[in-house]
Amino acid sequence: MTGHVLAPDTDRCRWCESHDLATLRERGKHRVLRCRRCGFLTLKTGIDESQLFDSYQDYLPLDAAAIAQWEHAQRPVIVRAVRELRRLAPGRSLLEVGAGFGFFLDRARSAGFDVHGLEFSAAGRRYAHDRFGLDLSDEPLERVSDGARFDVVCAFYLVEHLPNPRTFLRQAARALKPGGLLFLRWPHTTPLVRVLDAVGIRHDLYHAPWHLSDFTPATMERAFAETGFEQVTTRTFGGTAIFGPIGTLGSRGIAALSEALEIASGARLSLPGLTKTTFGYLPATTRA
Repeated sequence: MTGHVLAPDTDRCRWCESHDLATLRERGKHRVLRCRRCGFLTLKTGIDESQLFDSYQDYLPLDAAAIAQWEHAQRPVIVRAVRELRRLAPGRSLLEVGAGFGFFLDRARSAGFDVHGLEFSAAGRRYAHDRFGLDLSDEPLERVSDGARFDVVCAFYLVEHLPNPRTFLRQAARALKPGGLLFLRWPHTTPLVRVLDAVGIRHDLYHAPWHLSDFTPATMERAFAETGFEQVTTRTFGGTAIFGPIGTLGSRGIAALSEALEIASGARLSLPGLTKTTFGYLPATTRA
């Protein structure tokens, strides 16, 4: 069922905390709510969200074949991200929040970055240490940001899992040096959901109950700006290797088309529904 009805008062926008929400999509207990005040999309699943973080201990796969598949799927994105960061980063001290198995940090270290990582999952930390010699921390970002200062903070497919993305962006800003770079990769899901729903194809693109927010380039760029970042840009930066050679070719081809549109429009336009990367800098002379 879809429609534009006012959500119950117990629902709040995860960005501006407004109660003025419209229900854009409802499937069982899963709802997509659009804030009438700021346009932010909040996802609700009807579960106790305070329990989600404990369940992340079991979020990463443990099977060797599944881990290898994960690495293969993300390798094109990782290679592209490191290449772009070598161009964009103001320095070489880098923190990844939600480092997973350490695939990105290993590649970034090989490219000359001084890498540090935070990962909640014990399985992820163990794998990163045993395979790559990376010592990831399970400290929360707020503790790290109180003392450490990095040139770059990165997070891949993380911000959509957080109940309070504003808090995360502010903590990331505190972890950065003046002039530092925040680099986030995030899924742009809702346009694809609308297409699949319209043609009656079942899916779980919102990855319920894990995804708590959905973003558009406009709402993500505004979020960066409202937490102190400037020179904010959103780009596609490649596609993943999924669903075999044909799926990979399609993913990369559509991503390349989106990037061509971004270049032609000065990053004002891109294809909807593709995973995006948004990056921005703190002012060089003041703290956020």
